[in-house]
Amino acid sequence: MKVKNEQALRSGREFEELVFGHVAKQDQISISELGAPTYLHFKNSLQQQIYHNWSIAEAAVEQGRSDYYNPSNPRTGQSHKVWESVKNFLPTEESGKKEPLHFYMSIGRNSLDYWHGVDAFFVWRGTFVTIDLSLGRKKYPSADFILTPADMNDHKRLLVFGRKAADLLIKRHENNETL
Repeated sequence: MKVKNEQALRSGREFEELVFGHVAKQDQISISELGAPTYLHFKNSLQQQIYHNWSIAEAAVEQGRSDYYNPSNPRTGQSHKVWESVKNFLPTEESGKKEPLHFYMSIGRNSLDYWHGVDAFFVWRGTFVTIDLSLGRKKYPSADFILTPADMNDHKRLLVFGRKAADLLIKRHENNETL
């Protein structure tokens, strides 16, 4: 059973790397090496990951690196495809511009992934939707959406995901459900 679990974990990490690119490896510190992360309430976990993502991006810019994950315009792995699938369904402002959509990753040893089962999330106009990157559907998902390899490999399925995620962001914004 242990070998099967390790194989599933390895396959799951490969899928995370597919979506987020090589930067996903940087955050995949083994829980067995360091133990479980400190528990934080859900919204505090979201805030922690927002800070973490921007801290990494800022440090990469200071070092002159271009291979970093940018939540406001993700380009590593297939993250841009996921980001665009949602962004394209968000409304345009009167000025013709769209409000920024940020796509944060939270894979690895952190409270949001470990305790809340969220691997990534979008933030738009102060509200959010959560995603669990998974090799298959789950009976009891912990995130708003499950994103699978089948979704990533099928343009129509990815568009359906994007429409639903954008609709939920809009609904939550209208209901003042914010971070």
